[in-house]
Amino acid sequence: MNNPAKPLDSAAALVADTYLGNLHEKPALAKDSSQIITVEISRQDCQKGRIFVQTKTGQSIGIVKGRDWLLKDGDVLSTQSQQLVVVRLQQQKVIALRFDSSAHNHAVHLVHLGHVLGNHHWPIVIKGDVLYVELVADAELVESTITELASTLGIQGLSISTDVRSAEQFVDFGRSKHVHQHAH
Repeated sequence: MNNPAKPLDSAAALVADTYLGNLHEKPALAKDSSQIITVEISRQDCQKGRIFVQTKTGQSIGIVKGRDWLLKDGDVLSTQSQQLVVVRLQQQKVIALRFDSSAHNHAVHLVHLGHVLGNHHWPIVIKGDVLYVELVADAELVESTITELASTLGIQGLSISTDVRSAEQFVDFGRSKHVHQHAH
């Protein structure tokens, strides 16, 4: 007698599919902390309709939601067994470029730096006096490329650091639907 492949044990994974609110807006949701399971998801997972994640203790959690809304840090969902699942957003690592305002850099060199970063498909955004580079490649590679390029262009007073941003400090690189093709 052949034994068919054993199906996955669906009882092992909890499914959170009822949205209850956000802890930042409704702190009372955390009143019974013994029933709370915390999961950490990436910013990219926020928009997905189906998310599979494991807690730090190895518990499998499936989150089911509509694609018409994004999960936020502190969102609380309930499972069929009335356990609460709290969503935490992973910290974001970005490269931060700061320029010494007393250095005399030519604007064309700074524009060229931005152009080259774009050609590498490393999204950038300027907030205040900081230029942030999204880490879509290895941080050391991005830093060394920027350092080499700044040296080649003669950009002075450049400070490069890796910043870790919380969910509240998240740098939005504004994913647009624009797609472009070009030869490298």
